[in-house]
Amino acid sequence: MNPFPTGLGVGEAVALRRENTRSVLALIVIGVLSVLALTIAVFVLVQRGHVQDLMTGVFTPVIGIAGTVLGFYFGSQEGKQ
Repeated sequence: MNPFPTGLGVGEAVALRRENTRSVLALIVIGVLSVLALTIAVFVLVQRGHVQDLMTGVFTPVIGIAGTVLGFYFGSQEGKQ
């Protein structure tokens, strides 16, 4: 008896769940990056000092992490087509 009422097999259900998880993680990373970019923009408008330290210390690593996550996500999507 198939435990999935949708008619999916176990492998298909696992692949679907994996893709949903990757999508959620990619959206979370993009959301964090967007909030961080807006926060930095507001900080730059309000207080003009120490912006370079903030950009190099916080924003640059987050851009790298976001690029890695999105590259992994879309790279795995490209391999399936």
